[in-house]
Amino acid sequence: MATPLTTGSAANDAAQYTTAEIQPSPNALILAFVSSVRRPLTSVTLNTPALSSPGLTWEVVDTIATSDNERRLTCLRARGPAPAKAPVVISFADQIQDLCAWSLVEYADVDATGVSGSGAIGFSKQLTGTGTRLDGTFAPADPTRDHT
Repeated sequence: MATPLTTGSAANDAAQYTTAEIQPSPNALILAFVSSVRRPLTSVTLNTPALSSPGLTWEVVDTIATSDNERRLTCLRARGPAPAKAPVVISFADQIQDLCAWSLVEYADVDATGVSGSGAIGFSKQLTGTGTRLDGTFAPADPTRDHT
């Protein structure tokens, strides 16, 4: 069962962004999707975001940047026995971003083995597209339990 925790965005130049306060359930899998855009007229490679929040350890599931390296989308996971009610801090080290958007979703009744929810992630697949549409398919490993 998927439960949205928070979504948001900020269009200000910053190296760190803070989400609304969330209250994850104990031992649930939390997935965070973070999209960032680099500042105009810079040629540096976009940093992969790091997340922090009390009671959770965040690990990158996958990250992909556009071919021009102007945008990045990253999926991170976390799981903890006693997460605190608090905002999540999204940090790009000292690298200023032009904007950032995020979505955090909690999944209950998932495989609780592995580090920070790794047992619940069977696999990930990157898709690329052009224009305004992205289509992709994959066969679920276990159709009765898979969630996307």
